Amino acid sequence: MGEKLNLIVINDSALARGGATALAIESAIGAAQAGWNVTFFSRKNGTQDPRLKQNGVRLRGVDGQKVSIQFPAKAFVSGLWNKAAKRALTQLINEHDMTRTIIHVHNWAHFLSPSIFDPLKPFQAQTILSTHDFFLTCGNGGQFNYQSRLPCPHIGNSPQCLATRCDKRNSLQKVWRVSRHKARKRILPAPDFKGCLALVHNKQRPFFERAGFKAENIVEIRNPISPLTNERVSAEKNNSILFIGRLDVEKGADIAAKAAEMAGAKIVFAGEGPLKDKISRSYKQAEIMGFCDREKLAELIKEARLLIMPSWLETFGLAAVESLWSGVPVLMSQNALLSEDIVNRGAGVSIDPKNIEATSKTIRSLMGDNDRIKSLSKNAYFQSADIANTHKSWNSAHLRLYQKMLPETHSKVDKSICQTALLNVHYSANLGDGLLSDCLAYGLEQGADNIVSFPVDLAGRESITTLGGSRRGVALKTLAKLPQSLRRLAISPIQKYYLKKLWRPHYHKQFKNADCVVVGGGNLIVDHDLNFPVKINAALSVAKSYNLPIHIYGVGVGTKFSKKALSLFRSAFRDCDLKSVTVRDEASRLSWEKYFAPYCGISAEVVFDPGIIAKDCWATPIRPNGVPDHIDCAIGIMSPNELNYHNDGSKFIDLHKWYVELISSLQKKNMKIVIFSNGSPEDTKYIQSHLAPNLDQLDVFIPKTQSELSALLAHTDLTIAFRLHAIIPTTSYGNRVIALEWDKKIRSFMTRIGKSDQCINMRETSASTVAELSMKLLSKPKTPSTEHIIAKQEIDMLAARICKEFN
Repeated sequence: MGEKLNLIVINDSALARGGATALAIESAIGAAQAGWNVTFFSRKNGTQDPRLKQNGVRLRGVDGQKVSIQFPAKAFVSGLWNKAAKRALTQLINEHDMTRTIIHVHNWAHFLSPSIFDPLKPFQAQTILSTHDFFLTCGNGGQFNYQSRLPCPHIGNSPQCLATRCDKRNSLQKVWRVSRHKARKRILPAPDFKGCLALVHNKQRPFFERAGFKAENIVEIRNPISPLTNERVSAEKNNSILFIGRLDVEKGADIAAKAAEMAGAKIVFAGEGPLKDKISRSYKQAEIMGFCDREKLAELIKEARLLIMPSWLETFGLAAVESLWSGVPVLMSQNALLSEDIVNRGAGVSIDPKNIEATSKTIRSLMGDNDRIKSLSKNAYFQSADIANTHKSWNSAHLRLYQKMLPETHSKVDKSICQTALLNVHYSANLGDGLLSDCLAYGLEQGADNIVSFPVDLAGRESITTLGGSRRGVALKTLAKLPQSLRRLAISPIQKYYLKKLWRPHYHKQFKNADCVVVGGGNLIVDHDLNFPVKINAALSVAKSYNLPIHIYGVGVGTKFSKKALSLFRSAFRDCDLKSVTVRDEASRLSWEKYFAPYCGISAEVVFDPGIIAKDCWATPIRPNGVPDHIDCAIGIMSPNELNYHNDGSKFIDLHKWYVELISSLQKKNMKIVIFSNGSPEDTKYIQSHLAPNLDQLDVFIPKTQSELSALLAHTDLTIAFRLHAIIPTTSYGNRVIALEWDKKIRSFMTRIGKSDQCINMRETSASTVAELSMKLLSKPKTPSTEHIIAKQEIDMLAARICKEFN
């Protein structure tokens, strides 16, 4: 197959009549233009997009018709298991050197069937599944009850699912869909899937995690959009409503027509479908244009005051973003994944497809309010850029993902990609550590098209584990009571064992294909019983053996070090190829200048902690399961044992009593409270065993992933917390925060963002006083964050420097 890397794109069709196939074609063309050998596998005997061949994409596949237009008996069999598709794909795979091949699956349920997953089983780790729909979680592909017209809460093929009449056609069709879903689950069990799910929106994440797909195998790559016009449409001067899409019940075409007529508004339909004749006959205000190419759509959008999308189900909604980016506001179904994003940016209005009368009133109001339409239009044009990818950023994101997923033996074949190792504690059970690592990775990859980042955990972990919570608690409590010299004696033999058996081998494995190492972020340059000094010294010595440049970014630097810790850190920084140093606060900068700059010759600059771009990294995350619809206050709990250990063993306060008093004071003020941990097993055990059982009417949420932690903090009005990486994401989302000071890093951050009055010294402040401050903050409006903009620019500068050195 030559020296190039290979990509096999799998999709039902090679001609776009919908958004998913258009994206499958684009992924193939984008990779081909980047120099990959690309093969597009689909149904052969249909019309094919000529651009594929024009860009050197090979076309392969199998003859046949879509399941929906085959004879019923044949459709029943081939839709469950398309033997011909399996044979053809197996042959195609056998023709490839699979050590240098990535497989990207788009749509498969309308022709190819679950049979295609059988030949993919040995190559799951290099397979990407794009989730344009929900066929991987739900037999009908919608995670939707078409009879009740409501989102479905059930897991596919669960007893509750089987007992529900949900199919859009009939019960026999439901039986067939259940059978097909069973076939897919048998050949591709979600918990065993080792590849990657590429979501079009993070609001899909709970459905896929609930179905058994592992959180660490899920990424979000939002769909690519091009505006239909380059200038903002003066929507306030126009008088018609535009509907773009299939004219069927699922898309709400009938709802749009009826609501517009009730409002006395003209509506233009750009699309084909089974409701075309009915709408034409029944609604005098409706004008049906049929299928329109982009040139025609551009003409129509220039005449539109609003775009309406009242779908019963909408995974993304390409037309909605095309409209926004052209400056036309959107009336978006509340069932659509993008609805909250659009409303939060003041670019449109959420509507309930079940309530046509309310939708017509909204239309009538907007048709008569030019000032509001102008405001919505400007927000749509200027404030919605982050809702979707551009075509360039979408292709770049996929190319980076392909590169990451190549088998290790060929992960350095593409010399244009800078493989950047992020050295930190990414897989710590304390999810805040992984959160800031994810944010740094996101920032670097957004800042440069040719950076691919991957985490290298200092402790040698390759996944998050919460095992050992009780044992760790006992250990921390015991160690906290020992003098430092005895603690070191107890820990030293364990460190030496792991250094030889786990840590050094892990660093070698991770660094051998890297081009660069970024140490950060997190509180890494500290001396907790030589933990980080030993690991960082070993990691940077391994990096040196591979001649890798080192950048230290956004770290915390301690103020107290033993002689041994100073020796380990200084030799590590002096002997490696250290290119730049940035720290997360002024105290850390002063400490670096005092202890390390004279030995390595590099001074430190201050940047924001990467976690402050959580808002960019996760946009507007869906509210996690188990979190109430409304939260006045989320209280981040830190175990007394954990706090006392990291407080150099000195007694803090009676923390349990203080927690109880705070929660009781807030409950007396009728506040809806959730207590949570950042994932630390010790914190979680303390909540579940000591705190929660002693308090009534209290919601507890223990996040399992970084995205769940971020989502909780995005959906609370106020966060009170010890952990810096509960405080920082809360700030990123513009929510109110009270920081509980136990370490200088907490006050440093709060001072930098101008909220030092919201940093509380618990030794001097009663729980009731904090409750009063909470009420005061909640009475004031939220302040949007601007720090994340600066932080993104700072990470962009690091990305530019890495790329310059790499090139």
